[in-house]
Amino acid sequence: MSVPNEFAKAPVILLGMHRSGTTMVAELLDRLGLFLGRELESNHEALYFLDLDDELFRRANAAWDNPSPMLAFFAHRDAVELSRRALESELESKNFRSFVGWKQYLKHGGVSGMDRPWGFKDPRAVFTLPLWLQLFPDAKLVAVHRNGIDVANSLFTREKKRLAHQREVFERRIARRAPHRRFERAAYKGSPRCLSFEGAFSLWEEYVARLDQVLADAARPTFHVHYEQFVASPREPLAALADFCGLTRFSKEDFEAALGEVDSSRGNAFKQARPTPEIERALASPWMKKLGYSS
Repeated sequence: MSVPNEFAKAPVILLGMHRSGTTMVAELLDRLGLFLGRELESNHEALYFLDLDDELFRRANAAWDNPSPMLAFFAHRDAVELSRRALESELESKNFRSFVGWKQYLKHGGVSGMDRPWGFKDPRAVFTLPLWLQLFPDAKLVAVHRNGIDVANSLFTREKKRLAHQREVFERRIARRAPHRRFERAAYKGSPRCLSFEGAFSLWEEYVARLDQVLADAARPTFHVHYEQFVASPREPLAALADFCGLTRFSKEDFEAALGEVDSSRGNAFKQARPTPEIERALASPWMKKLGYSS
């Protein structure tokens, strides 16, 4: 892939487990001038790159809550090379217009024409990063870390709410006459793994273990955002993060507005967690100890 300018060669890739604060970081960087896409979903993720990672996962028979098949995929060089060539072609195709918009695409073409600081965010990039780094070896990596107990509780709570909502939908719909099968209309759909705290926590462990490995393998400068410390005192780390990402054109007003969006009250939820046997086992996790969350 021909990438003639510094912006095209060096996207910012935001990495981190689901519910770890990557959305907050993406929103802050967006406000300070990092282009993350024209079409964003609710977690500030570009639909274009979400679809690409989704396709990579699907073709390897992986899922966001069952990412391990991606490890088998990367063990086969020929399979990785085929996917790399396909991605390389895709990023220069007209489909790239959904990321930058028609006007930008007609003016500069595919990814090789990117003329401003840009990047993308998807927690699954923790598992697809080696492929992205083949395409963008100069990428700037930002890794977001958060206490695994908070992450697991957030996933567990979300999945319980989803199940409760689906029960309500079932009661409303099951009695209706419709051309679709009742199973299609009302059966559970979600992440069974995250219907328990233990399952959600083990998924966090899987992501942080992989993140640790891919960053070690990449051997690239990486900016680490520790969520709890960041939200407690964001001014200096946000300025340093903006500088790391090459963002220099934002105004003082933009920076202060970004700081105003940081909710410091969300950084210590884990301290309120009830000391259950599940929590005690989580605190003993080697990854909780390594990241400084075991006490």
